[in-house]
Amino acid sequence: MFNTIVFDFDGTLVDSFYMILNFLNDNADKYGYSRVEDLSKIRHKNAKKIIKEDFKVPWYKVPYFAWKFGPIVRKKVREEANFVEGMRDALYRISKDYSVGILTANPRENVEYVLRRENIDCVDFIETAKKIFGKHSAIKKTLKKRNIANYEFLYVGDELRDIECCRKAQVPIASACWGYNTREALQKADPDCLVKTPKDLVDLLCR
Repeated sequence: MFNTIVFDFDGTLVDSFYMILNFLNDNADKYGYSRVEDLSKIRHKNAKKIIKEDFKVPWYKVPYFAWKFGPIVRKKVREEANFVEGMRDALYRISKDYSVGILTANPRENVEYVLRRENIDCVDFIETAKKIFGKHSAIKKTLKKRNIANYEFLYVGDELRDIECCRKAQVPIASACWGYNTREALQKADPDCLVKTPKDLVDLLCR
């Protein structure tokens, strides 16, 4: 039985998919990587494939671009990204029955800023992953730090890499269809459950 529901931030709580990818497109010519003309066609891929196959960024350059673009992207998300429709109400309803957390590669101050902006005060804790592709380690640390058993923990995320991270950390995941990856791509990756809207998540957890 779950007692803790933990949410991803980008794409799951805030609608940032096209904002981030448009920013990357706008800087492609300047920094010498490829533009992605039809952003909708990459939503079936995981982040690593998008970086390598579509933006054509060599993997050894990823740390440089993370350093160069990270602060700018995080500022844009903090100031411009909208909260996903229906998610505010979903968080408050879920918080009546569960401990609610956020685990993200975004800095804590970014998340706290957005929560204050949206007047959301029902989140019990925020944990951050130091690396973009190191979320599984952050999940394991969170379990240990907060004395949560794997089966008591449910992660809610919108990307294929969230499924991969949860498999590595051996925790259940509910994949959210309203974020980065398509429903078909998420379903093919076989998450523990699939939710189409924030209301579906509430209906699943708060029967």
